[in-house]
Amino acid sequence: ATIFFPAWPLMGKMLIAAAFALAGTALFLRILRAVPLRDTLLVPLVGIMLGGIIGAVTTFFAYRFELLASLLAWNMGDFSGILRGRYELLWIGLGCTILAYIAADRFTVAGMGKDFTTNLGLNYQRVMVLGLVIVSLVSAVVLV
Repeated sequence: ATIFFPAWPLMGKMLIAAAFALAGTALFLRILRAVPLRDTLLVPLVGIMLGGIIGAVTTFFAYRFELLASLLAWNMGDFSGILRGRYELLWIGLGCTILAYIAADRFTVAGMGKDFTTNLGLNYQRVMVLGLVIVSLVSAVVLV
């Protein structure tokens, strides 16, 4: 968004961030399905490796387009842009947090496995998608 759509409003950048957060999570889950998980330590290792690759690609593009300072501000945090009219998006984050709190019991049940969730009458796939959407929206709002 910073390269191709620099003049977009914050809401547009937030939606792009949420979409890429969902896409990154989907890529991570697809990789986990393809890798035979013989040990539980493979899941975080795969995540660390994927994060390193994405970070390297991001740094490369930031270098090529002379946006390293902007990338550093995104990675480390920056409060220089906090002005009236720029913090109201956090209310969306609060709403998503409340929604996550309400649905927390469903997430706990989904964490126990697909069969357990189905036996309790919940749609496992729907609960997982809801959780991923809420987490990506909260992350995008806080990032933007």
